[in-house]
Amino acid sequence: MDRTEKTVRGWIQQYSESGFKELKTIKSGGNNTKILSEKAKDFIANKLSDSTILITSYIELQLLIASEIEEIVSYFVLYAHCKQNHK
Repeated sequence: MDRTEKTVRGWIQQYSESGFKELKTIKSGGNNTKILSEKAKDFIANKLSDSTILITSYIELQLLIASEIEEIVSYFVLYAHCKQNHK
């Protein structure tokens, strides 16, 4: 396994600051928060239950959320929410 010098320096710094226990903790990248606001949940439920509105993709729904309630929702969060709550 090749690792860059920067990666190894980061590990050494993390070990120096927090010890081995923190160093061996697995963390997956970035801000991985998967939370929808209640406003977004209500909006999604209303749009998906309205028979006069035809939504053909998650991206289309994502754009509607952004334009109508001015919230940015990750595609994957939206997909997981809809699959779990709206089949």
